[in-house]
Amino acid sequence: MRRRIVITVLLIISLTLIFLGAIKERIKASSVRPVVNYDMRRLKDLFYTFMAYNDKKYPPVSYEEIKADSWPVMKRDFDKLESALRKEAGIFFQDTLASEKNNAGSKGEELKFSIRSGENKIILPDDRGSIEGFSIKNDSEDFLRGLIFTFNGRDWSSVGSIIAEAKEKKYSEEEKALFIWKLLSDNITHFDVPYVGYCYDPVMMLNVTGYGKCDDMSGSFIVLARALGLKSRAWFLTGHVVPEVYYNNAWHMLDSDQGVFYLARDGNHIAGVEEIAKDAPYLIGRTPEPKYSNKERFIKVYSTEQDNEVVKNFANMVRLPGRVEFDLLPGEELSFLYSGSPLWYVFDYLSRPPSVGMVTDTINIADRKIFGYFENYGMGFDGEAIKTHADKAFVISSQRLPYPILDARLELDCEGVGYVETYFSRDGNSWTRVGVIEGCKGSISFKRMLNNFNALPDYRYYIKTVFPAGVTIKNFIMKAYAQANPRGAFPLTGGENTIEFVGAEAAELEFSVRFSGRE
Repeated sequence: MRRRIVITVLLIISLTLIFLGAIKERIKASSVRPVVNYDMRRLKDLFYTFMAYNDKKYPPVSYEEIKADSWPVMKRDFDKLESALRKEAGIFFQDTLASEKNNAGSKGEELKFSIRSGENKIILPDDRGSIEGFSIKNDSEDFLRGLIFTFNGRDWSSVGSIIAEAKEKKYSEEEKALFIWKLLSDNITHFDVPYVGYCYDPVMMLNVTGYGKCDDMSGSFIVLARALGLKSRAWFLTGHVVPEVYYNNAWHMLDSDQGVFYLARDGNHIAGVEEIAKDAPYLIGRTPEPKYSNKERFIKVYSTEQDNEVVKNFANMVRLPGRVEFDLLPGEELSFLYSGSPLWYVFDYLSRPPSVGMVTDTINIADRKIFGYFENYGMGFDGEAIKTHADKAFVISSQRLPYPILDARLELDCEGVGYVETYFSRDGNSWTRVGVIEGCKGSISFKRMLNNFNALPDYRYYIKTVFPAGVTIKNFIMKAYAQANPRGAFPLTGGENTIEFVGAEAAELEFSVRFSGRE
C-alpha cells in the first residue's frame, strides 16, 4: 500500500514538472514573436482581399474610416499590409497633396515667360540652383487641342518624331540600328516595370517611366527598327532578352539594356546572337563590361545555345505605340516635376524606381471660361460665382492625360447648407459613389478609385459632383496627378533653351520654370 502511494506521488510530481516546463516554454516562445516576411504575392493577396471587402461588401469608404472601423480581422490584415507597403514601396498611403505643398514651398524661385506657337527662345540663369520642373498654362479664351511640345530639339511625342533624325539625315541601315541602340541605352535606366509588356511601347517608356528591363528595351527597339524599315526580332537567352536587326544580309545583335554590342573577330561587323554564341569568351571578353551585369555571366548566357531561341510571338506582345499630345482648356495648367514624385504605377514590383517624375493637371471649373465645357444641371453663373438653383444640381467634369493617372482630388470652396456628393466613373456612364464633402467646403481624393497595383492604369476619368440648392461656388478645382518622365522628354538647362509647340495657330501660353534655390 505504502509503495503504491509513493509511486502515485512521484507520478504526480513528474506530471507537474512536465506541465510547468511546457508552460515555461510557451511563455518563452510567446515573448519572442517571429518576424513575418511579407513577400510580394502575400502583399497582393492582402490588397485584393481589402479591395474585394471594401468594394463588394460595403459602400466605398476612405482609408481613415477603415482604420477607425470595428472590423478587427480586416483592420489587422490591412494594418500589416500598410506597414509592409510603407516599407517596400511607400506608395499607397502617401499624401500627394502634402508632397505638392512641400514642392510648392521650396526655397527656390519661379521665372515666367510667354511662349507662342512655333519656336521660342528663353534664357535660364545657371546660378539659381537646379531646375525642379516647369508649368504650362493656357491663359487664352480658347480650348487648345492636340498640342505637341519640343524642348531643345527633343520630340518624343510619337514613334515618327522619335526616329525623325534617322530619316531626315538618310542614315544607312547600320546607322539606323546604332541610332536606336544609343537612343535607348542613353535615356533608359535598367529597372523593373510594372508587368511584362507594359513598356514594349517606346513612346511610353521614354515619356512615362524612363526605365525598363531587357524585354522592354527589346520590344521598344523592334518597334523603332520596323518603323525605320528594318527587319527585327527578339531572342530569349538564359535570363536575358536581346533584339536583333537585319541588314547587309545578316542579323546583328545590339543590346540597349546593357549598353553593349559585340564586334565579330574580323572587327568589320556587329555579330548576331548565333555568331556570339560560337565565340562568346573571345567576343565578350574583349568588350567593355555590360552596364548592369558582368562579362562572366554573359559568356554563360550566350554559350548555352540549347536554350537560346527566337521569340516567335514577340511581335504580338509589342503594344501599339501611343502619342503624347495635350488638350488645354482656358485656364488649365500642367505642372511638371522632374523627380521626387510620391506616385508611380506598380503591378508586380513595388520598389521605388530610381527617379520618378510627375505631372499635375489643374482646372478650376468655377472659372467662367471653363464652366460651359462641362455638362451641368440646375446651376449657372450669378454675377462672378456659380449658384445652384435646384436640389441635386450637378456638374460632370473630366480630365485626360497621355500619362497614367494615379491620384485625383476635388477642392471646393462654397457657401451653403448641406453636403456635396461625389461619384466616380471611367466611361462617364457607370458611376460609383465615393463620398461627401460636409458643409459644401473641403476636399476629397479619388486615389482609391483609380487603377494602380491590380489593374491597367487610367488615362481618363469622370467625376459627378452633386450639390444642394442655394449653394454659391467660389472655387471648384480638379487636380489629376500622373507619372511622367519630364526630365527625359522635356529637358531644360541653364542658358539658352528652345521651346516649340504646334497644334494651335497663334496661341500663347504662360511658361514657368521652377528652381530649387541655393542654400
